[in-house]
Amino acid sequence: MIGAFAVGKTSLVTKYTTGLFSEEYLSTIGVNIKNKTIEYEDKIVHLLIWDIADIVTYQNIPKSYLKGSHGIILVYDLTRKETFNRICNEFKGFLETSPNLKKIVIGNKSDLLDQPVADNSSELGVITDIVTSAKSGTNVEQAFQLLIDQFIAESSIA
Repeated sequence: MIGAFAVGKTSLVTKYTTGLFSEEYLSTIGVNIKNKTIEYEDKIVHLLIWDIADIVTYQNIPKSYLKGSHGIILVYDLTRKETFNRICNEFKGFLETSPNLKKIVIGNKSDLLDQPVADNSSELGVITDIVTSAKSGTNVEQAFQLLIDQFIAESSIA
């Protein structure tokens, strides 16, 4: 999981792996790692989710963070446009350094919006795959499922 500070990366991972949400903000230092095992289409899927701090970008990410990675989740805050712009820059960089990574883009914090978000993301070359709220749990399971679907589709072909 990559994104600017305070976009909700840790909250999304915690909601997905434990079902919990905390109002308390604690900045991630380095990387937090969580795991979750699920059953999907009669297969057991083991997820190891790396919640990477804001200071880590495609320019300075240790290569060991990407070694063995199968996917990337880019997260931005729907209430802070600059975090979307950051995703656009990161997205291009990660594609250049790791073109085979499966990817999804999450717009988080939908619970803070007065009205539904209009998707103008294609103007910047990045499509928001799903809008979530870690606080309410809206679409959190579905967001991770989008990435899992990509993994399963690839393994079925191979």
